[in-house]
Formats: sequence, structure tokens, C-alpha cells
Amino acid sequence: MDVKRLTEMRKKNLLSALFLGLIFIAFFAVCSMINYSDGDDAFFLNTISKHSSFSDFVVYLTGTMNGRIGATMILWIVFSRSIWIWRILNALVMTAYVYFMSRTVCLINREITILNATIISAGSFGIMSIGVLGYSCLWITGSINYLWPLTFAFIGLQPIISTLFYARRISYLEILVCSVFGLFSCIMQEQIAAVMLGITVAASFAVGFCKRRMPLYQLIMLFLILCAIIWLLLCPVTRERSVKEIAKWFPEYSSLSFGQHFFVTIQWMAHSLAHDLRYAMLIISSFIAVSLIRTNRKILSAFSWLLSIICIVPAMLPKFKDVGLENLNFAKKVVHTPKITDLTQIQLIHIVIVLFFY
Repeated sequence: MDVKRLTEMRKKNLLSALFLGLIFIAFFAVCSMINYSDGDDAFFLNTISKHSSFSDFVVYLTGTMNGRIGATMILWIVFSRSIWIWRILNALVMTAYVYFMSRTVCLINREITILNATIISAGSFGIMSIGVLGYSCLWITGSINYLWPLTFAFIGLQPIISTLFYARRISYLEILVCSVFGLFSCIMQEQIAAVMLGITVAASFAVGFCKRRMPLYQLIMLFLILCAIIWLLLCPVTRERSVKEIAKWFPEYSSLSFGQHFFVTIQWMAHSLAHDLRYAMLIISSFIAVSLIRTNRKILSAFSWLLSIICIVPAMLPKFKDVGLENLNFAKKVVHTPKITDLTQIQLIHIVIVLFFY
């Protein structure tokens, strides 16, 4: 690597670091305006007043609410101290999310500079819907249960992603730190544990397919994830809460056939992609198209744009408003499970195109 290129890389890394600093300041300014909510935040404040010690609080919530022991530990730290603890930590976690997401992008595609990846990652907050952004990032209880485990998962997966794409030696300190974050992400949120398991297993198959020896960290992470999942599944209160939640929000869930479960999942995915994430998908599609143009693959670029228009533009029209989901709103109690016969032919074709493209 010549001196000129090295100097240019250092400048971009410095700009990326300065940009991350500005992002932290912006996130902290927003978080400093957030106060406790009347719902779950008030409940945990009240619980802290009755179970003030760390062990008492963790045992009580783990025995009465859910098995997310990692989130419970952090909830005690936040609610037993000043709200400024959460304001500072949440701004740091949001900044860490941007940093480790950008690192992941750079590990997968080294042609993307860390500065560009950081800008794209920071922009992901701007294309979230208000509901998603508010509940997962700017609500105290919600951020600890959703944003924090997602960020910790990004940290925990760094060695797996880096060794999958590029052979390198991982230090014992990195193994220790990433293992702790990876384990915490799994015992904070069962969905994150499932995703972590899927990625780790897929990476293991990829390593085996390439006839390479599985890294030690990958084995450690797989063991920790399985332990976390076993804990979450075997925790009695988790099972009890699942039964209550299903009875409250989706009474027909247990009686659905496998095909109906699959169809509901497909509709939910299509709705999220075509509506809640349509701007994100448009930006990603544009980024892919521009990248293909730069590699002189203009035909693939044109095809990418064409599919983007077919998927996104109809989603903005009244005829496609719900993509067959007018009877399936998970924010309300589902009293009628939609069937494939509820869809018009145009809606069905649109769902197929959306899922095929994304």
C-alpha cells in the first residue's frame, strides 16, 4: 500500500471518528429530552421501590414476568439510579449501533469505505417509522429490550463475520469481550437469540463448505447461544406469558395449521417490506443499483431499479394499501386470520414480487 493511499485512508478514518462524535452529541441531545413514560417505565420504578436490592429485583421479575435476565439486570441499573444514566448509556448504544453496523458492512464489502458505511448506518435511523424509532430507541424500557440487545448482537458477531470473510487471528481479549456481549444479547431478547443461532449455524456450514477449520470463538458462541435459548425456553414464566399473550392478541394462533402459519408470516413480511420499510428498501435498492453501475454491470442495475419500482410504487397506491393485511393488525387483537382467498390476484402477485426481490 503506497503512502498516498494510506494517508487518504487515515483521513477517512479520522472523518468517520469525528462523524461518530457528532452522532453521539446529536443522540444525547435527543435522549436528554426523554422522561419516564406512564406505562412500563412507571411499573419498573414502582417495582424498584418495593424490591430495591439487585438480587431481589432480578429474582422477582424473572419469576413473575419473563426469562430475559440480561434485560432485567440492566433495568435495575437504569431505574435504581438517575434517568441521566439511561440518557448517556442509550446515546452510547445508539452510536455503537451505527459503528458496529458500519463495521459489519465494511467486513462484508471492503470496497465501501468506513466513512460511507457510517453515513449509511446513521441514516438507517432516519428511515425508520416514527413508531419503530420511538418504541425501540427513545422509550426507556423499549430501548433496553430491543435496541440494546440488537447492538450487543452486532458486537458479538464481529469475530464470526470477520473470520468468515477474511482469515485472521482473534485475540483472547476480543473473544472474551464479544462472547459477553453476544451472550447478553441472547438472554435479553429471545428473537435476537434465534437470529444469532441462525447466523452462527449458517457461518458454521459456510466454514465446513470451504473445508476450513471452525474457529474456537464460533464454537464458544454457538454453545453460549444454545445455553441462552435453553434458559429462555425452560423458564416457566416465559411459557406462561406466551400463553397469555397469544390468548390476548391472537386467539386463533394455536389452532392454525402449518400452512396458515406460513401464509400469515409471508403476509407480515410482505407488508413490512412494502410499507414500513419501503423508504429503506428504496435507498438500499438505489445503493445496489449505483454499485452495479460502478462495476459496469448496467443491465443488472437496470433490472434492480425495475424491480424496485414494481415493489415500492404500487405499495404507495390505495389499491395496494394493505397488501391483504386489512384483517391482520398486530397492534390490535386479531379476531379473523386472513386466508389466501382474501387476496385479490393483483395483491398476490405483488406479494410474490416483493418477497422475490427482497
